[in-house]
Amino acid sequence: DGQRLAYVRSGADSTYLEWVDMSTLEIHKVVAKANFSTGWRPIRSPSWSPDGTFIAYATRSDRTTKISVTNLAGESRDIVVSDTRSPVSEPAWSRDGSQIAYVAQRALIGWTDIWTMFPDGGNPMNVTQRFRESEDLDGNHRNAPFKEPVWLDHNNFAFTALGLWSGELESETMTELLVDYEGGIRFPRWSMEGRLVYNSVRGNVFQLFLWEPGSRNWCRVP
Repeated sequence: DGQRLAYVRSGADSTYLEWVDMSTLEIHKVVAKANFSTGWRPIRSPSWSPDGTFIAYATRSDRTTKISVTNLAGESRDIVVSDTRSPVSEPAWSRDGSQIAYVAQRALIGWTDIWTMFPDGGNPMNVTQRFRESEDLDGNHRNAPFKEPVWLDHNNFAFTALGLWSGELESETMTELLVDYEGGIRFPRWSMEGRLVYNSVRGNVFQLFLWEPGSRNWCRVP
């Protein structure tokens, strides 16, 4: 709703998931987890549910990576919705709150794919595997990491793989929506006005750009 911001804060011994009310600047602590001796931070990539009552985030404990959901109504608690020894990250809620997309690395191969599941952890599904293994995909894109999922609607999602691609759940066919040859596309997010905001590098500096759905053009945020 544009009124709250979730973020991760790292301390000397622990990492904290917090959110701030942008109208009052009041800070709310949600989750605290002890840091690892290796310096790996145990909380990453917070993502609000559309109704603002949950935050999904990536976490790790005992060499196991997870996507967890924290309920902000009343007493906070974690609901583990994905549990795998392969690295998982970057949860993203669908616009109707019915699904969560996330990134998972395939064991042994090392490729990262986009997966989806229900918020309770049900029906986990690799939604880009058929596309990656299709004969129509060139070698550069096949070997590129699929990451940074974002939803276009309840059944169509987008992700970065050199460019910005979109597809329908379980479809073998994906469409390249946007290419930024100069600086690439990173961290796509929806603006409140319905445009996609993303990071791109210009002169070794990250800058923000806006993309209007349905267009092949982008513009830099001043």
